[in-house]
Amino acid sequence: MNRIPRKRPWRPQESDGTVENSAQAQGSDHPEAGKPKQNTSWVTLFQGIRPFNRAAAIRDAVAGFELAAMNIPQALGYTKIAGTPVVTGLYTLLLPLVAFATFGSSRYLVVAADSATAAILAGGVSRLAPIASARYVALAGLVALLTSGLLLLARLLKLGFLADFLSQTVLVGFLTGVGFQVGIAVLGEMLGVEVRSRRTVVQLAQVLRSLPKVHLPTLGLSALVVVGVLALHRFAPKVPGPLIAVAGAVAASTTWDFARHGIEIIGPVAGALMHEASALPVLANSARLINYRK
Repeated sequence: MNRIPRKRPWRPQESDGTVENSAQAQGSDHPEAGKPKQNTSWVTLFQGIRPFNRAAAIRDAVAGFELAAMNIPQALGYTKIAGTPVVTGLYTLLLPLVAFATFGSSRYLVVAADSATAAILAGGVSRLAPIASARYVALAGLVALLTSGLLLLARLLKLGFLADFLSQTVLVGFLTGVGFQVGIAVLGEMLGVEVRSRRTVVQLAQVLRSLPKVHLPTLGLSALVVVGVLALHRFAPKVPGPLIAVAGAVAASTTWDFARHGIEIIGPVAGALMHEASALPVLANSARLINYRK
């Protein structure tokens, strides 16, 4: 008669107190054995670069350089849409990126200025203060603080599931509308005509009325950049077309002095942080912003 071996009961053993080491020390019979390791720390840092791979470090560094080369002029351009000083575009590329690299966990999310938020910001704040004024910049900063506070509150209440109720149709429609709005907003600068209104329909009407006054050098440069980016995307998709367009435009402006030919350029950008008096918004305006109605 064969004897069936009895399974030895689990008995606690001494360990260093951590769940991982306890499960290893106590054997496969431990109730926690086989379960995925859990991070018990309240705040985890630099999850986006974990686990660190030396082989991919150079590739990631090159990708970061390319993204920065495109993000800097892009962020400066978004300030035109948002109605804030040009230097504020650089602010969006400093602390926000460092904070997300420290506390974020995504390797693919791009954290920087965005055309959709810039257009929405200008559409709301421009009715409360003149564009690019000190009060306008203060209100824009207040909007950013209120938004971050609401996002933090939503995180604490675990309201991320609400994003699941946004259908793809709604998101595609929203992004398409924002694309038209942003395209019309920069159409005047691409044609070299003056547009004063902040309303999309009025902007389009002003551009159409100013077509006889189109600045030909500006139009030629805009067409060359657009055609070049689209051609590279079509025939050489692996080539960074936007990066080449940005570098080529900067080099051409330095060589042929676009400003002397009437092509509008950004020009010198102040390299200092804003003064506290203009950077810190007045909290008394928060109720007005929250209760704002069109």
